[in-house]
Amino acid sequence: MQVDYSLTAAVVFTRNTSGTDCSCTAHDGKGSGDVQLVSKRITVRYAASITSFATDNSHIIDNGNWGGIYCEAVGYPLPRITLWKDNNILKENPSGSSLSFRQLMSCADTGTYHCQAENGISNMNSTEVIHTRTIHLYVRCSLQFSSTGSVHKFTHKPGETFISTFTLMGWPEPSEFSVLKSGLVSNRLTVHYSVEKLPHGKVDLKIEELQTSDFSKHTVVIFQHGSPLLTYNFVIEEDTESSRPSVSVIAGAVVGSVFLVTTLFVIVRLSMSICCKRKKTISDPAIEEPGRENGSHLASESSYIPSEGSYNATESDYIPSEGSYNASECDSIPSESSFLSPETPYIPFENEISRL
Repeated sequence: MQVDYSLTAAVVFTRNTSGTDCSCTAHDGKGSGDVQLVSKRITVRYAASITSFATDNSHIIDNGNWGGIYCEAVGYPLPRITLWKDNNILKENPSGSSLSFRQLMSCADTGTYHCQAENGISNMNSTEVIHTRTIHLYVRCSLQFSSTGSVHKFTHKPGETFISTFTLMGWPEPSEFSVLKSGLVSNRLTVHYSVEKLPHGKVDLKIEELQTSDFSKHTVVIFQHGSPLLTYNFVIEEDTESSRPSVSVIAGAVVGSVFLVTTLFVIVRLSMSICCKRKKTISDPAIEEPGRENGSHLASESSYIPSEGSYNATESDYIPSEGSYNASECDSIPSESSFLSPETPYIPFENEISRL
């Protein structure tokens, strides 16, 4: 009669037991020494995990020196290890337990570095399949301009607000700013510094309600511990062009002035011409006029001529007798077709007298 025996054992395997052998032995119980052995190698799959992420000796490296970054990870299957900065992959190990990266460091290498490991298996306590660690590396270097723009001369009007911006690159960050105007310390300009992404920082300059004294040369002195001074120079000039009339405005004004002068000249000329003609109208006694009876003269107001010896003329109504006429100032006004000299009096033509 054969009796079958079975043995069940519950064993919790961890990643520390991965790769070990498990065995089972059976004896006949009669002391014959017959033993049967069954052995099985156990493989435990577990998520990747970073065990170490560090730099050479210190997180601060001098500009131009060698620097190294190291990352170690565990997991089964062996994880993929990746080192990256600013979304750029620096180095990668597709299947392994470690990764190292070394290079000559410069100012631009300052920043945040990331190491990640993943093997497609999630952690028991998380659904994430990628494990990531972060470190910060600083490269000591003097401040320098990374962007100053192409304009160092600005034009504004009094009362306007002046704003300008430039960026710096370097570490450590600036410790102090000083503003000089024409070589003297000024407190009119405000300076604000903010870190964008190491090693870059932004400097904002501002003057509210510009005054006449602000139109000058300015110098921003930038201090950094252990480094030479850095200066940023610019000039603010007063805008005088906008207050001047444009060429079109000047041309319009000239044309308007010429038109006005011409119009006034024509009006004055016509008025004086009419005045002169009225003054120079001479009555000819030989011409018999209707309505004159018994030494009296009936005429319209414009053609009235008083009888001889009974008229006391005013200065404006004076009509000179024949042969004693002296030309007045209005005689010098030229006619439409010719110019008469001031000494030549105006003498009406015969047909003009007959019309009168």
